[in-house]
Amino acid sequence: MPRCRLPSSCCSIIFGTIEPDLQQRLATYLRETQAEDGGWPLFYGSKLDLSASVTAYFTLKAAGDPADAPHMERARMAILARGGARRASVFVRFHGARFRSCQWK
Repeated sequence: MPRCRLPSSCCSIIFGTIEPDLQQRLATYLRETQAEDGGWPLFYGSKLDLSASVTAYFTLKAAGDPADAPHMERARMAILARGGARRASVFVRFHGARFRSCQWK
């Protein structure tokens, strides 16, 4: 079975319940594992997963990465090309709405 590529501790950064050192290591990991297409797959060797990419993008944003950084712009373009955060899973949209990053309808 493939190993999950997106760490579950991303939620800890978004919710602000993570040690600063771990937050920086996780942010570094996300930056290093960003695919050439700008997004993140859910599993090694798979294609971009919209929900994983939205989660990674918001995790990096919560960790302090500026929205105009090249890796963030690539991620945003990959996400928007696939319909944006509104097409992500209900879990991702719910938490995006909690932080007023996307609408809940």
